[in-house]
Amino acid sequence: VPGPLAPGPGGVSRDHAAALREALTESVRRRLDHGNGDVGFGVLLSGGIDSTCVTACAVQHERFNRDPSQLHAFVASVVKATGEDNDDGPDVLFARTVAARYGLTLHECRFTVQE
Repeated sequence: VPGPLAPGPGGVSRDHAAALREALTESVRRRLDHGNGDVGFGVLLSGGIDSTCVTACAVQHERFNRDPSQLHAFVASVVKATGEDNDDGPDVLFARTVAARYGLTLHECRFTVQE
């Protein structure tokens, strides 16, 4: 664990940023290492930095670094009604960007308010 917080740009020291990156990478690695090889893995992309960081760590794992398309990404959105013209919200647009960046298979799950 890094010593006392010595703020740098953005208010966080490099030691703290490195410690966070290491802890997150290790946490994702442990979960992927203990998973059943016959069962697929997926990430839920919410448009936030946390789901993006988890995704970035997962694609670096040996299970996916040769073929990241085996890691399935999901994004959920609420639409006005089935069949209506609906704008894709920022979460969907961001999920598409992250999935494209890492070469993931993206599943867009749309639900109406009634569902």
